[in-house]
Amino acid sequence: MPRRKRKDPNAPKRAMTAYMLFSQEKRTQIKTDHPTVGFGQVGKLLGEAWAALPDGDKRKYNELAAKDKIRYQKEAAQYKEDHPESSDEEERPAKKRKKKDPNAPKKPCSAFFHFSKKMRPRIKDENPDASFGQLGKIIGEQWSKLGADERKEFETLAAADKERYAKEMKDYQAKKDSSSDSDSSDSSDSDSSSGSSGSSDSDSD
Repeated sequence: MPRRKRKDPNAPKRAMTAYMLFSQEKRTQIKTDHPTVGFGQVGKLLGEAWAALPDGDKRKYNELAAKDKIRYQKEAAQYKEDHPESSDEEERPAKKRKKKDPNAPKKPCSAFFHFSKKMRPRIKDENPDASFGQLGKIIGEQWSKLGADERKEFETLAAADKERYAKEMKDYQAKKDSSSDSDSSDSSDSDSSSGSSGSSDSDSD
């Protein structure tokens, strides 16, 4: 099995997605606002913040991602021209990321996400000059000040959303398994039909 080629440090840096650019910009702020959370939780908070971001605010990152894609394409073309041998070397084929099924159930949201979704428009109106990071900090501070009774509303929403996801996931998996069984059955019937046809031809000879 051929070894993966060592990456050339001079090769162009791959283009970043809109979410990657958003994450890169906001990660430090999220860590500052939530100093006790671990790496995985920071990623979850970033994902929730991105999901809650209005389309108008996402446009900035989509435009930056489009520019970065053009930058990468130009640099990659120049790199291949300057290093023609790089395309001739054997490389282990990169693993393809499994495409997300658009019919798969939407993952459940946390209690904090429901709180953030409800409060963000109001906090934004009250602080029109605040940046995204500042808004996140204000929301985080307000969340940390909530008492158990005040959090119950959002924890109930999160619990209901978790149940919704579990039910939808069960139905989704059942449909997926049913579709898989149907495909296997069709394939088996086709093979059987082909075999019968071959047998008839043999008998006629």
